Amino acid sequence: MITRFLLLVLTLNIVFASANLHASLESDYQLARDAVQKGKSAQFAKIAATFPDDHLLTPYIRYWQLKAEKVTNSAADRASGNNAQLAFIRQYADSPLSNRLRAELARKDGLLSDWPTFLANYPEIVKPDQELLCLAMRARQATGDVNQKTQADNAGIALWRTARDLPSSCEPIFDSLAERGLLSLEDRLARLRLALDDGNLRLARELDARLPDDARMLPNALNQAKSDPARLIAAAEPQRAQREAALYALTLIAKNSPEEAANLWQQQQDKYSAAEQAYGWGQIGLHAARRHDNRAMSWFSRAGSVGSELQATWKARAALRAGQWIEVFRSIEAMPEATQNEAVWRYWKARSLKAMNAHYPANVLFAKLSREIHYYGLLAEEELPAKLEARPADYKITPNDLKAAEANIGLRRALLLRRLGDQGNALEEWNWALRGTGAARGMV
Repeated sequence: MITRFLLLVLTLNIVFASANLHASLESDYQLARDAVQKGKSAQFAKIAATFPDDHLLTPYIRYWQLKAEKVTNSAADRASGNNAQLAFIRQYADSPLSNRLRAELARKDGLLSDWPTFLANYPEIVKPDQELLCLAMRARQATGDVNQKTQADNAGIALWRTARDLPSSCEPIFDSLAERGLLSLEDRLARLRLALDDGNLRLARELDARLPDDARMLPNALNQAKSDPARLIAAAEPQRAQREAALYALTLIAKNSPEEAANLWQQQQDKYSAAEQAYGWGQIGLHAARRHDNRAMSWFSRAGSVGSELQATWKARAALRAGQWIEVFRSIEAMPEATQNEAVWRYWKARSLKAMNAHYPANVLFAKLSREIHYYGLLAEEELPAKLEARPADYKITPNDLKAAEANIGLRRALLLRRLGDQGNALEEWNWALRGTGAARGMV
């Protein structure tokens, strides 16, 4: 089905490129786009006023008009603006601009804590960003039943365990969890470790500042981790965050010399808990794997189980190089579900199963993967027995197929935008038109 669809879209591209209709309007669109980008509001308004309502590019002109309108904070103006935006969303549902505008509306309502209105728009948003996801959690915390509030709390705790900076809309979630005692010291230290592992020292210092006084690291700990890491590790201070700083210091040594880090950790590890010892060996194994050091698996084995997603992915790579298929499988199984579902790890999981003579589950994974159009889909197809090949045979386009593609306004708009050099919007339109088909990955 995917191959068939891509073939007919390619044919449409050829047919569409040969057409030269509405050339002057396309020129007007480019002038309008340039005027918007350069802040020339009067020039844009003049073009928009005469642009027809039935052109493929009309949604962009009308979207820019909506964005250019001055709206005050009065209830009447907000209601009028919302109504205009909702009308746009209904009229141009065939464009990703409708989704973009719906997200903007929901974001505005969420930041105003207008949760009923937010919840009316949010479920229709395709691929909401992190700010909207946090606003949705807050809406469930504020208005949901007991089960919804519990789910929101659990999602907030899971979100907390990330090394990256998060939008300000997420902070009230964490404040609420902390006030109710749902963010434990272990949760706080887990995020501190993630931040240090990611090198996000700004976030690490911010997290440390929120810890109880008896758990915080010493003021110069992170500086010492860089200037005198061996001394910091040897000190093994009792404060929990200080010990995380020591593990960070060990990681810095391992980045430059896994062997030096292993020798030092062998001498000092008894001053640390079993869990801290295991994490330290995992960090040494991780950075050895990054350097293609053949000793990586031996250091990973001293860790036992992996201590982070990053350790799991690098242990899997080290096991692949060492041909240790059972460890490849175990490492992939230890990854978060979202990581396991990435094409690369589904492929190597199938390969590990095949190497362990588990042919049936391996072929099930290969068959599903072979239907996807990317590098690992092709590799998976090559692994399948001939009678199990899952990719459909070549398809010849019929006149009805071509008519169907020509009738798809989103595809036509995407191809026109690409021809006009607007690659970003073209790709968005392409993916929007093909959403749900399995082909929404990139333009032919």
